[in-house]
Amino acid sequence: MMHRKRVLSATEARVHFGEVLRRVEEGEGIVVEGRGRPQAVIRET
Repeated sequence: MMHRKRVLSATEARVHFGEVLRRVEEGEGIVVEGRGRPQAVIRET
């Protein structure tokens, strides 16, 4: 399975958190940026 990665700002991740969780559940990794720099990665465990 190919894993996709999406980059979102911290604000976008907060506003669309339900969508973020749905995408992670589907196997997509999410990189959360703060001030234009990667701050966190959200991925399925």
